[in-house]
Amino acid sequence: EKIVFSLAERVRVMSSYVHPILLEKRSFPIINQLFLTYSAAKVDGTDQIPIGDVVDDIAMNLGIDLQGTARVVQLLVEYGLCRTDGDKMLRVPKLDEFRLFLSYCRNRFCIEGGIDPAGPIDLTEDQELNFRGLVRQLK
Repeated sequence: EKIVFSLAERVRVMSSYVHPILLEKRSFPIINQLFLTYSAAKVDGTDQIPIGDVVDDIAMNLGIDLQGTARVVQLLVEYGLCRTDGDKMLRVPKLDEFRLFLSYCRNRFCIEGGIDPAGPIDLTEDQELNFRGLVRQLK
């Protein structure tokens, strides 16, 4: 019995060293990093960045795999929060709507703390339906 408890304690301690993004809530940091990338680049809805560069940058900054990052970006494109031009260039046409989605994700994924804490947000019915469907796909 003592051995089992000792091993369980070791697993608990080692789990605390695992990168939190690899455990759960993986999509939120990717979405947040994409928002920060476009905010920092000071691009408007017509400016585009090569999609490969965006995915590489996010994966590198977060220390996660390219495939998972690309999957999240592709879902954002499918749901209209991002747009592509021939699968080469990526743009965020409405950064304010993307910010609303980021806040929505913060609430849905129960992300606490940070500069923009979770709280009530004002969405249209269409935004609510679109965001809810996208979050289901991201989980």
